[in-house]
Amino acid sequence: MSNHRISRSNVAVAPSENWLKRAISIIVTLALLAWLASDQRWKMVGDAFASITPGAFVAVAAALFVTYVLRALRVCDEFRDDVNGRFGATLRIILIHNAMINIVPFRGGETAFPILLRQVFGVSIVRAGASLLWFRLQDAFVVGVLACLVWPGLHPALRVAGIAALIAAAWYLPRWARAPHNWTAGGGTGKEMTAMNVLPIPASGLPEGAVMPEHKLSIVIPMYNEADNVEPLLVRIHQAMENYSQPWEVVLVDDGSTDATPAEIRRLAAQYRPHVHGVELVRNYKQTAAMQAGLDAARGDVIATLDGDLQNDPFDIPRMVYRLLTEDLDLVAGWRKNRQEGFWMRRLPSRIANRLIARVTGVRLNDYGCSLKVFRGSVIRSVRLYGEMHRFIPAWLATVTTPRRISEEVVTHHARIHGQSKYGISRTFRVVLDLVFMFFFMRYRTRPGHFFGGIGIVLGVIGSLILAYLFAIKVFWGQAIGTRPMLITGFFLVIAGLQAVTSGVLAEMLSRIYLEANGTLAYVARPQPAPGEGDGWQWPSKPAVVEKPKARRK
Repeated sequence: MSNHRISRSNVAVAPSENWLKRAISIIVTLALLAWLASDQRWKMVGDAFASITPGAFVAVAAALFVTYVLRALRVCDEFRDDVNGRFGATLRIILIHNAMINIVPFRGGETAFPILLRQVFGVSIVRAGASLLWFRLQDAFVVGVLACLVWPGLHPALRVAGIAALIAAAWYLPRWARAPHNWTAGGGTGKEMTAMNVLPIPASGLPEGAVMPEHKLSIVIPMYNEADNVEPLLVRIHQAMENYSQPWEVVLVDDGSTDATPAEIRRLAAQYRPHVHGVELVRNYKQTAAMQAGLDAARGDVIATLDGDLQNDPFDIPRMVYRLLTEDLDLVAGWRKNRQEGFWMRRLPSRIANRLIARVTGVRLNDYGCSLKVFRGSVIRSVRLYGEMHRFIPAWLATVTTPRRISEEVVTHHARIHGQSKYGISRTFRVVLDLVFMFFFMRYRTRPGHFFGGIGIVLGVIGSLILAYLFAIKVFWGQAIGTRPMLITGFFLVIAGLQAVTSGVLAEMLSRIYLEANGTLAYVARPQPAPGEGDGWQWPSKPAVVEKPKARRK
């Protein structure tokens, strides 16, 4: 089953249907005007407009038009693959949406936005609703910044913060305007393009005369509902690895797809065998589990991972592998410096998340979310992935290696050609929760007693000081303390401290049981050549002769 969507602009509409829609619109408009006139509401509307000067009316109309254009541009940027340059249709959606907000009470007109996007561009209701929520959060931020600037009697520090936010916006917007948006005047969807006639063949990124060190490379690709991308991706990989001097394999992992992805993987694995393998999961376990399944099936001592949507370019893999081996690194992560995705929903939240993750984990990377990464097999196999850990792999690797052995490389990033993105606004909120849990496990995975014990000691010390103070004023000054809230607070803090210390002891025991049961080591050693038979021991040159003591005569 294909992921292609039929564009409404490519569907022929009968002239009678167009005339019927126009007639219904005219009748509804006339009925609304008649209701206004009969209910004496028209005079109220006219009086309101009569009090506005022509200059003010023109200024307000121009400002409204500018806001509508900016809203339409924001929608075009967010849904660029769906809109594909149809700015007029987008502006019409914005106007209808605004009219419905003003007509329908209790902000019920907001529902018009996802419905119109669904009808005109085929965008799902959930995706459009999530984008609308993100737009409203952006609007609230702008209103807050403006309030900081014009609010009378505002603290100077807050005013400076508002100005700084505006300067940051002024810096980001020109970069967004200069980015390649691919807005054309045509109405086609562009889905007929393939990887072979869209993606160019770049020159080799290896230094001239470079000799690739000996290794075996495994390329792991998790896929979910990417039936249209399986064959173009394999073609692209074989183009990139055509002159590769070392053995390599491809591991395609189907993460419980509901389309024809499993059948495509089986067909192409049989066609390209024996170096193309398929792994089928019985249901959708999400990207982290699919990546772990691919890592378990990989046999190489160097492992590369990338997405199956053709946005990562396999031509970057040889250059990253060469750098990993020649610079003695454990991870080379891709950096999508020129990212071909929407600014508001993808690039801006990604930049914020990357800086937050880097500050919390101490691993300074510009793009944690790039799936194109090259690992040293012995290191990545020492880490088990679960939950949503795939976006924090560099930080997890830093727990078994050193951040100095983790680097990044600028890679090519293409716009999505087939299928739909599986990422939404909900992922942005989950990143924050995952970051909190990751911070705890990175710091206290093998010693949770230090975390809970530290909290317990602090609470116990505070409670003990409070009780000591109350004891002193009772004994030396004779004051009553039985009705003081501080007495209850002191006992509560002491008891809470004891409970925290006890929890730390239990967590320490559970951690040790977990590590011993799974055979997890507290270290990762680099593989060394095994000694041959008789090697690795210092033998004496001559065997020592031990003389037996002579028997003593009686």
